[in-house]
Amino acid sequence: MDFNVKSFAFTSGILCGAYFFFAAIFAMQKIAFFGFSNQMFELFATGYPGLAATFIGAIVGFIYGLIYGGIFGAIFAWLYNFCSKKCK
Repeated sequence: MDFNVKSFAFTSGILCGAYFFFAAIFAMQKIAFFGFSNQMFELFATGYPGLAATFIGAIVGFIYGLIYGGIFGAIFAWLYNFCSKKCK
């Protein structure tokens, strides 16, 4: 069974983007989100320009998550397909 690389990358990007978005929204409300306290979010946001505990920052976080999730999802799916063919 092979993964469809484009579909896996798109799904990973959407999920990662949603996580970044909701982490920013919850940080804006001063609520911990799946282990992300406000201090942890601020530390995390230093590595991503534009990511902040605001609505615009949440949208920027969604875009970052979409890009990074898509890239790493595609790499994972490609590696899975490669290894599943070579290791039979």
